[in-house]
Amino acid sequence: MAAPLLTSRIDLVTVYRAGALVERVAQLPAALPGDGVVRVGGLPLSLDDSSVRARVDGARELVVRDLRVTLTHDRSETPLLPVEPAALRAARRRLAQLEDRRAHLEAQRARLSDVTGGPRGQGERGRPPPPIPFEARLAWLDFRDGALEELDRELARAHEATRLARQELATLEARDREATSERAPQAHELRKAAQLTLAGAITADARLVVEYRVPGARWSPSYTITLDRGQTRGRLAVRAVVAQRTGEDWRGVALELSTADCQRWTELPELKSIRVGRRQPSESARGWRQPPAGAAELFADYNRFTRDHAPVKPVSEAKPAKPAVPSGPPPPPPPLAGAPMPAQQSMTLAGGLPPGVTLQDAIRQAEAEARLRSEAEARARDMAMPAAMLAPESKKSSGFGGLFGGGGGGVSRAAPPPPAAKARRVATGAARPPSAPRPSAPGQPLARSTPPPPSSDPGDDWLSYGDLRMPTPSESTRGALVRLERHERYRELVWVRERSYERHVVALIDAAETQAAGVERSPLPARHKPLAPQELGGFDYIYRAEGRVEILSDGAYHGVPLLTEDIAAKPFHVVVPRVSNDVFRRVTLRNPLEVPLLAGPADIYQDGDFLLSTDLRTCAPRGELEFGLGVVQAIKVARNTRFAEETAGLMGGALLLRHAIEIELANRTGSEVAIEVRERVPVTREGDDEVVVEVAEATPPWRSYEPEEHKLRGGHRWSVRVPAGDTLTLKARYVVRISSRRELVGGNRRER
Repeated sequence: MAAPLLTSRIDLVTVYRAGALVERVAQLPAALPGDGVVRVGGLPLSLDDSSVRARVDGARELVVRDLRVTLTHDRSETPLLPVEPAALRAARRRLAQLEDRRAHLEAQRARLSDVTGGPRGQGERGRPPPPIPFEARLAWLDFRDGALEELDRELARAHEATRLARQELATLEARDREATSERAPQAHELRKAAQLTLAGAITADARLVVEYRVPGARWSPSYTITLDRGQTRGRLAVRAVVAQRTGEDWRGVALELSTADCQRWTELPELKSIRVGRRQPSESARGWRQPPAGAAELFADYNRFTRDHAPVKPVSEAKPAKPAVPSGPPPPPPPLAGAPMPAQQSMTLAGGLPPGVTLQDAIRQAEAEARLRSEAEARARDMAMPAAMLAPESKKSSGFGGLFGGGGGGVSRAAPPPPAAKARRVATGAARPPSAPRPSAPGQPLARSTPPPPSSDPGDDWLSYGDLRMPTPSESTRGALVRLERHERYRELVWVRERSYERHVVALIDAAETQAAGVERSPLPARHKPLAPQELGGFDYIYRAEGRVEILSDGAYHGVPLLTEDIAAKPFHVVVPRVSNDVFRRVTLRNPLEVPLLAGPADIYQDGDFLLSTDLRTCAPRGELEFGLGVVQAIKVARNTRFAEETAGLMGGALLLRHAIEIELANRTGSEVAIEVRERVPVTREGDDEVVVEVAEATPPWRSYEPEEHKLRGGHRWSVRVPAGDTLTLKARYVVRISSRRELVGGNRRER
C-alpha cells in the first residue's frame, strides 16, 4: 500500500545568483498512518536530490526520522494548466463564426448590388416607346439604397468584431506560446516526490516544511525613483526581473533575492587544540574508516546453513549417470581456431561418443566448429576495437537494457559463469563492447561500484552515505558497502504498478536539468546588468519582497516589486564651461536601506511625469547615490578668457604666461539654484622644476576637485548658489612660469 500523498503548496522561494531554494509547506493529516510514512509529491524532475531537507514546524514532539527522494507518476495536487486552454479553443471558434457571418454579409451585399432595373421597354415599330415607370424605379432604388446602408452598418460591426476577435486570439496564442512549462502531467509522465517517516504526536498547528534546490532561476535588480516638484523629497521603489524554468509555477509565494551563490565550497574552521609537549604532525579528520579485519567470518554460519540445506536434484532414470571423473591431471584445453585436433583428444572423444556417431563425424564436427571460431575471430579483428575497451567478461557491467539505454561502469555482482560457458563465449567471439550492454534479466542484481581497497582512501565520492548499499549474503561483494551509480539509484526509485518503469529515466532527468540550466545562461533584458561576484567586499545580501508574487515557469523575465522607501534628495547643477556651456541637473540621495543598491537601470519620475531612464551604480548601505536628470535650458553660462605674456627676472631668465578666466552664470528659473562649476588648470610633469604653474587667486574661492570615478590632476570647482533671475560672475587667475632654457614646440599655447 502506497504512502498517503499530502497536499502541499510553495510558500517561500529564495532566488540566488543562479538557481533557487524552494520551500514547500504540506498539510499534515489528522492522524499519521501506522508506519508514519507520508509523501509530498509534485516536485520537479530538475531538483537536486542531495539538497532536499524537511522539518516540522509547530510541534516539538513530531520529528522527521527518515527522508528519501522517490520517483512517482502521481498527478500533482495543485491545479495545473491544461494542455490547451479552453479560452484559446473558445476564441478560435468565435473567430470562425464571425468570419462566416462577415462572409455571408459580403455575399448578400454583392448580390443586392448586382440587382438593377430592367432596360426601357421597346415599343412597336412606328409607334412611340412606352412610358418609363419612374415611380417603380425610384421605389426600387430607395429600397436598395436602404438595404445596402443597413448591410454596410452590419458589415462595419462585423469587421470590428472580427478584428477584436482576431486580436484576442493573437493575444491568447502569444500567451500560450510563452506560457508556463508547468502543464498538466500525463499518466505516463514522471515527477519526483519526498517520502518521509514521521514519529511523534500531531498537533493542530503542526505543518511539514520541505525545501529543495532547483536550477533554472535568475534575477537582476531595477529601480523606480519618484521625486516631488522641488526634487527634495521622493520615494524609492526597488524592483527586479526574475526568470525561472524549474517546471513548477511560483504562485502567491514569498520571494527573497540573494546575491550569493546557491552552492559554494567553504572550508569550515577547525579549532586546534593547545598541548604541552613535543610537537607531532596532526592528521586531518576523514569521513571514511578502514573496514575491520575478519568480516568474512561473519558469514560462516550462513555458508554452513546454505550448504547443509541446499536442495538435492533428483536423478532421472531416463538419462544415464555420468561417469565418474578420474583422478589425475585435468583434461587438455580446447584446441585453438584452425588447429588440428590431437590424436589423444580424438580418442577421448571417441570413447565418449553418443550412440550412432562415428569418430569421423565427430572430427568433421570439430573442424566445422574450429572454422566458425576462426571466422568469428576474424570479424572481431575487423572491428578494430582497442583491446583496452574489451573488459573481461566477469568484470563487465550487467547493463540495464531498455531502461537506461546504456551500460553502467560498475562491476557486476552476479556469480561468474561456469568455465565451459565462458570458454564457449570466448570461442564464438561473443564479447561485447561497453557501449552495447546486455539486457538485464528479471531478478538480476544491479551493477554497482566495487568498494575501495582496505588500504586506500576512497575520496569524496564514497562520502555520499545515502548512495551506499549493503549487499546480501549471497552476493560476492558481501561484507562491504557498495556505492550505487546515478542510474542505478533512479532505477531503485521507479516502481509503477509493482513493475519497473521501462523508460529512459536518466535521459528525462537530464533533459529537465538542461532545460532549466538554459535560463541561467539566457541574456538579461536591455540595460540590466548581471550580479557582480563578491559584491561589496565579499558580503552577500538578501532582498525580501514586501508582498507575495507570482512568477510563471516560462523562462521569460517578469518584473517583480520588492519594496518601497521614502528618500530625501538634494538637487544641484553641474557645468564644465571649459568643455560645454550646458548645465546638467543632478540629484544626490541617501540609500535608506540596510542593504546595498546594486547596479541596474532606474526610471526617474517627477510628480507622476516620466523624465528619463538612467543607470545607477552600486551604492553601499546608507551611502550616497548621485545621478543626472538632463540639461537645464533656463540656466545660461558664458566663459571668457584673457592672456598676457611677459618676461621676468633680472636678465629675462623666465617667461610668464598670465591667464585670467571669467565665468558668468545667469539663472532664468523661478527659484534659487545650487551650481557646481568645474574648472581645470594646466599641470606639470613630476620632477620638472623649470616649468611652474601658480594659481594667483579665485573669486569666490574654489577648492580642488578629485573625482572618484577617474584620476584627474589640476581640477578645481566652485559651489555657489544663484538666486532666481540673478547673475553671478566667477573669476580665477593663474600664471605659468617657464624657464628661458625651455621653449614650447610650435609656440606658446594660448588659453581657449
